[in-house]
Amino acid sequence: MFRLIYAEVKMNIPLFHHTELVKLFRMAKVDMGFRHYEHRSAQRIADLVITEMRKDLIKGITNKPCPCL
Repeated sequence: MFRLIYAEVKMNIPLFHHTELVKLFRMAKVDMGFRHYEHRSAQRIADLVITEMRKDLIKGITNKPCPCL
């Protein structure tokens, strides 16, 4: 489930389509559980992924020396 949400966030896929992607995974016999079917659970996981990605980006920007100095 976490990997699916991460992929959706990285590829900028709206979470509106999350339910359809879960159905696709279920057709491929992937058991994702009942809670992960709805987009609200996906939104909470996406918020976590986005927050961590933002922290890494800010850390990467602030750790680099300014090229203009």
